Amino acid sequence: MTEKESMPTHNMLSEDMDKFIVRHYCLKAILLSDILWSKGLCFMLVLRTVRSSRHGSPPNTPMAAALRATTATALATLRLFGYNFTGSIPTELGLLTSLTALDLQSTQLTGTIPTELGLLTSLTALGLQFTHLTGTIPTELGQLTSLDSLGLDGNLLTGTIPTELGQLTSLDSLGLSKNQLTGTIPTELGQLTSLGRLWLTGTIPTELGLLTSLTALGLQFTHLTGTIPTELGQLTSLDSLGLDGNLLTGTIPTELGQLTSLDSLGLDSNKLAGTIPTELGRLTSLATLRLSSNNLTGTIPTELGRLTSLGVLGLDGNQLTGTIPTELGRLTSLTDLNLESNQLTGAIPTELGLLTSLGVLFLNSNKLAGTIPTELGRLTSLTDLGLDSNQLTGAIPTELGQLTSLIVLVLSHNKLAGTIPTELGQLTSLDSLGLDSNKLAGTTPTELGQLTSLTWLNLESNQLTGTIPTELGRLTSLGVLLLTGTIPTELGQLTSLTVLGLDSNKLTGTIPTELGQLTSLDSLFLNSNKLAGTIPTELGRLTSLLDLFVSCI
Repeated sequence: MTEKESMPTHNMLSEDMDKFIVRHYCLKAILLSDILWSKGLCFMLVLRTVRSSRHGSPPNTPMAAALRATTATALATLRLFGYNFTGSIPTELGLLTSLTALDLQSTQLTGTIPTELGLLTSLTALGLQFTHLTGTIPTELGQLTSLDSLGLDGNLLTGTIPTELGQLTSLDSLGLSKNQLTGTIPTELGQLTSLGRLWLTGTIPTELGLLTSLTALGLQFTHLTGTIPTELGQLTSLDSLGLDGNLLTGTIPTELGQLTSLDSLGLDSNKLAGTIPTELGRLTSLATLRLSSNNLTGTIPTELGRLTSLGVLGLDGNQLTGTIPTELGRLTSLTDLNLESNQLTGAIPTELGLLTSLGVLFLNSNKLAGTIPTELGRLTSLTDLGLDSNQLTGAIPTELGQLTSLIVLVLSHNKLAGTIPTELGQLTSLDSLGLDSNKLAGTTPTELGQLTSLTWLNLESNQLTGTIPTELGRLTSLGVLLLTGTIPTELGQLTSLTVLGLDSNKLTGTIPTELGQLTSLDSLFLNSNKLAGTIPTELGRLTSLLDLFVSCI
């Protein structure tokens, strides 16, 4: 090799210097910052610094100086979404004055929001949501007048919402929800007339009615108090309104019926009272209507039958009275209908059998009477059917055996009579079957032994006779079994059982020694029967038992 060939070229020296500076500044970033910077970020910042260092920037500078050098190359975008960075946000980021987008969301950052971010006046997007930031929202963020997107939601921020945010008149999206903010929502936010999406916390100022460009208003689970302003009825561009999970009182404004573009309306889990406005029947674009868990009274408006785009209707957990409107049978797009825990009376409308897209139907915990319509057997998409805790009479329709997608079927605590249909043995997807506390007679069908997916089976408190079928020994996934009859030895095969309740029946014979194999049991109830013989010593193997009742009195 010649001397010329062995001499390093300018490019080789430059590359070596680049590698040195990269290593140097990565190390500086790790040592001088509270953040555990990834290699990608080190290279993102440092390679820009390298270019500047060739023009005189010293390689041996602290992180702040490195960031100053970075600004010379006009770094415009810094996106670190989803990285597992820890520590606090470096105040030195305030030196990157050419930044237009800063995205640190969904990281593990802690500490406060640096006031220095208020220096980044070129920012159009600032995303700090879903991290672990604490402290207050800096008033200096009000200086970022070019922002069109500000996301601070999903943190642990405290204090009040700064009125200075009302200066950000270019904002299209503002997210402050899911924090620990207190006080009222500033009326100054009514100046943000370009807003398309808003997620906040506090009380609802009437000035929000001025934000006529809003398409989404999300104030859910933010401890809101007071009433729903009637002025929200002016937001006719809204397609989504979420006020659920708050402490709102008063009535539902009839003016919400003017929001004819709404696709989703969520007012559930508040303290709203009064009746459901008939005007909501005008919202024919609605796909989701949730009014659950309030103090609503009166009847279900027949006008809701006009909402033919509805997929979800939740009115449960109120004090609604009257009958279930037959007009709900027009809502053929419904997949989820929940009317449970009200005071509804009358019969179950046969028209509900037209809702063939239904996956969930909960009518339990009301005062419904009459028989179970055979038409419900048409709802072959149903996975959950709850009719328990009513005053239903008559027999269990054999047509329910056609609902082969059912996972949960609960008919408990009614006045149902007749026998248990053998057709229920076709529901092989069932996880939970509750028929207890009725007036069912006859024997327990052996076909129930085909329901090998069952984890919960309750047939107690009926008038069943005969023996417990040995076929139930196949239900090896059962965790809870509450029955009536005599005790077959095959129950010893149900090794997943945690609760076996056979109390308060007319059980005869002896206690099978095989029950000693049920080593997962924590509760065994055999009391108040007519059992004879001795208590098997094998029960001493049930070392997980917390409750054991074997009185034969």
